[in-house]
Amino acid sequence: MVRRSTVGASLLALCAGITAPSLLRSAHAQQTAWSLAWEAPADCPSEANVRDAVAQLLGAGAPPPASVSARAVVQRTSSDHWIVQLTTVREGARGERVVEATSCPSLANATALIVALTIDPERVAAHTPAAAPSASASTTVAAGAGPTVAPLPSASAGEALPSSSSPSSRPARAPTPSVVASAPPRDLAPVTSADEGPVVPRRFALLLEGVGDLGSLPSLSDGIAVGVAVTFDALRLEAFGAYLLPQPAYAGSLPSIGSNIDLVVGGLRGCFLPPRRVLELGACGGLEIGQLQGSGFGSLSGPYQTFTPQSQGGLWVAPVVGGRLAWRIAPYFSLVIDLGVAIPIERDVFNISIPGASGALHQASSVVARGGAGPELRF
Repeated sequence: MVRRSTVGASLLALCAGITAPSLLRSAHAQQTAWSLAWEAPADCPSEANVRDAVAQLLGAGAPPPASVSARAVVQRTSSDHWIVQLTTVREGARGERVVEATSCPSLANATALIVALTIDPERVAAHTPAAAPSASASTTVAAGAGPTVAPLPSASAGEALPSSSSPSSRPARAPTPSVVASAPPRDLAPVTSADEGPVVPRRFALLLEGVGDLGSLPSLSDGIAVGVAVTFDALRLEAFGAYLLPQPAYAGSLPSIGSNIDLVVGGLRGCFLPPRRVLELGACGGLEIGQLQGSGFGSLSGPYQTFTPQSQGGLWVAPVVGGRLAWRIAPYFSLVIDLGVAIPIERDVFNISIPGASGALHQASSVVARGGAGPELRF
């Protein structure tokens, strides 16, 4: 009997040694089928808290049907206003949502719910009871991107999510924001948007800039520029117009005579501007067409010379290249800085022709330096 027991124990130990690695691999695969990176101020719930909330929303069961990775970046814009910009990747499909709330715990709850719904909406529906909505958080998503997160109740950091350091005090189920409408289908698609950080999936923009120019007019000049753009992920197509305020060009020996010269242009440019969390840096290139025009001033009459002011202008065609820096202050508002050059193809000469003062008043530089800065609205 002792020998048979020894043989049986040996067989059991052998089976356990064979099956244990498989069981460990299966458990590890279930744990790593989704991932979450949580970047938030110190007074927000921790990353472990949010992970626990996602796990409780999913409940126990088979591994999720799709691999999901998520990254959430939380910003506090005022004493009672928080936003989280959430990027998800589900089987190669990239998407983003922006959620606003009056507290960081509510924001964490909303993030946990969105991540869980992206992983497996049917399991979330099975483990989450219906709840009445309240006014605390809202989410910005594209049409057809998935369920709408209802407003969440305010809560303290200790109440919003389970504590990862104290298992005994962990509630059976983390308080979660309610979901308006019925459970979403299994093939829930994340909002399509290209960004490695928090960028809002906005496709149109209006830009207003103050412009400085050196080389187009007789001296350093200023002006104004406007632009209307449509974006396709990191690519941007922009129609723009600019006006440089008149600069005087004087006849050397007759300082009371000359021409006020200004420039008005319009054109198209394309930009490669990879979306980032706060600062966007990219390059632009295009073509502008317009008119460099002068309006004469002053008068002179005498027995041997006469000057009558006249206006004249010439066609302006110039390729433009440059760089752009955009500082995203809010999802819909940025400050933009443009630096670049324009290369005029035709450089007309503005002349004066009277005895004793003949010659050129002005000719644009072969390379013009130009910069601009101003606000941009995205919608």
